[in-house]
Amino acid sequence: MKEKSYVPLNDPAEAFLIFRDELTPELTEVRGEKVYIDLGDYAHLWAHAEIFSRIRWIAETLKNPEEIRRHPNKRKPFREIYINTIFAHPADAVGEPHLVVVDRGLKLRFWTSFVPEEESYVARMRRGELLWKPEG
Repeated sequence: MKEKSYVPLNDPAEAFLIFRDELTPELTEVRGEKVYIDLGDYAHLWAHAEIFSRIRWIAETLKNPEEIRRHPNKRKPFREIYINTIFAHPADAVGEPHLVVVDRGLKLRFWTSFVPEEESYVARMRRGELLWKPEG
C-alpha cells in the first residue's frame, strides 16, 4: 500500500543546490532502477517555475508514486510518467498532483518534472499503459 507523500516546500533560491546535492547523478526509483539525472537537466525545469519550491518532490515521486504510465502519445513510447499527489503541509487535505517524466532507453534518464495546471492533464496521462502500481 502506498504511503502518503508529505514533502514541505523549499526556498526556491535553494533549488539548484538541492537538485545538485540530492538528485544527481542518479536516484533509485520505486522499481529499483536507477534514474540518471544530469545537472544540465535542471534547464528543463525553467518551463515549470513552480517546481523550484518543490524540488524535493522529484525524489518523492520517483520513489513513492501512485503509478507509472507510458506516455499516452504513441510517438513517445519511450517516455514514462510517474504520477503522484504531494502534500506540502499537514493541514493540506487535498495535495497537488505532481509528474516526473523519464525517458527509457538503455537506461532511465530524467526528462522533466512539473505540477500540471489542470487536473484534466493528469487524466490524459492516465490513459497511457499502466506500467507499475503499488500492491494492495
